[in-house]
Amino acid sequence: MVRLLQAYFGPSFGYCEFHQPTDCCKEFPCARQDRIHLSKNHDFGQKTPQLPGIRHVIQWRDFIPSVVSSYELSPDRKTDDSAETFATYASQRWGPYSLFRAKWITSDFAQKHVQLRYEDLAADPVAAMEPVVALFSAGAPYDRDRMAAIAAEAAGISKLKGDTAHAADPGVRNRRRVEDFRWYDPELFDLLGALVLERRHVIHRWRKLRGPDEPDARTILRLQTLPDLAAVEAALKCD
Repeated sequence: MVRLLQAYFGPSFGYCEFHQPTDCCKEFPCARQDRIHLSKNHDFGQKTPQLPGIRHVIQWRDFIPSVVSSYELSPDRKTDDSAETFATYASQRWGPYSLFRAKWITSDFAQKHVQLRYEDLAADPVAAMEPVVALFSAGAPYDRDRMAAIAAEAAGISKLKGDTAHAADPGVRNRRRVEDFRWYDPELFDLLGALVLERRHVIHRWRKLRGPDEPDARTILRLQTLPDLAAVEAALKCD
C-alpha cells in the first residue's frame, strides 16, 4: 500500500514507518503532520488509542495467510521450524489477532474508517486503492490508469525464514498460496479457520483439570475451536 501511494503521489508524500526510524517522534497521531501524510502503527499490545478526529487506513489480512506470513518473518525459522512449531505459533497468535480484529476491523469505530484487506488489494489493486487515495488527494479525481500502471510495475517482495526475497517479475498480486506452505495440512488449516478461544484460556483450563503437562499443539487447537470455556471444561472432564 505504502509503495503504491508513494509512487502515485511522488516524493512529496511523507511517510513514517514509526517502529524503526530513530528520528521518529513516536507519537500517535504524528507530531509532524506538516511533513508526514501517513504514519504506520501496528498497535502492538493493543495500546494505540482510537481517535475519532484522525483519519485511519486500517490494513489487515485474513488470519491464516497472516499467521503464515508472520511465521516466515521471524529469523527463528532458520533454527526452529517444524509442523509442531508452526501449529503452536498459530495457536498462540490467534488471541492477539482476535483482539486486533475486534478493535480495528469489526468495531463501530473501525467501520467508520477506510479498511484495506490485503486479499482485496492483491486481487484488484486499482479498485482497492481508490478509497485510500481519496484520503490524500484533496478531492482530485482518481487516476485509475496511473494506479494500474504503478501496480503492474511494483516490485514483488516476500519473506521466507526471516529472509527477504525479491520476485523476478513485478506486479501487485498474491504470490503465495497457503497450500504451498511447507507445513500446510488440510486438517490443521481447517482447525485454524475455526478458532474461537484464546490459547491462554484453554491452557489454564487444561492445567486446572489435567495437570501442568501440556498436550500437543493440535489438541489445544481443537479445544480452541469450541464455542466457550464451559465446553472446554466439559470436553476435558469426559475424555
